[in-house]
Amino acid sequence: PTPTQSTNIWKSIQRLAGTRIDLELYSGKGKKKKTLKELTGSILSFADKNQAGGSIRIVINPYFLEMYAESFVTNIDMNFRSRLKSDVGKAFYRFYQGQYELQSDIEIIRLAHAVNLSIAQEMKQLKSKVRTGLKELQEKGYLEAYEITRDNRVRVSKTKDAAVKFESQILGHSNIE
Repeated sequence: PTPTQSTNIWKSIQRLAGTRIDLELYSGKGKKKKTLKELTGSILSFADKNQAGGSIRIVINPYFLEMYAESFVTNIDMNFRSRLKSDVGKAFYRFYQGQYELQSDIEIIRLAHAVNLSIAQEMKQLKSKVRTGLKELQEKGYLEAYEITRDNRVRVSKTKDAAVKFESQILGHSNIE
């Protein structure tokens, strides 16, 4: 990287190291909702920059790594998400990015609940909104195909490029010392 890029990268790492993240893990719904775990901390534990060579070393907080490994934290490509126009498309992207399988089959009502889409509307309207969001994901190359069945199930196939690639994740074997 250029000296300017290197400076900007270091500033970004400093901001990330100073960012606090609060996470809560719940079980149940409504009156039966119980907090199982509360966490607070930073993604980065430490970072250092070698002024002579320009190399940067970061240490990722082991608790964050554990949460990531257990899928409590998902991998969202913010550049891709910012190219999505509809709120429904963005919500579906976030939902399906948390699903590691290439294929998914879910009841439309359950999917609507998962992305906070109102179910207090006619099924025809709900299907239309779901179709709009899925169509956008297909047009942007995230979904290979989708189908809303007559028995109100939503089936999607993600493209191979959209599938989570464990080798390139922060937990990939080549990235752990």
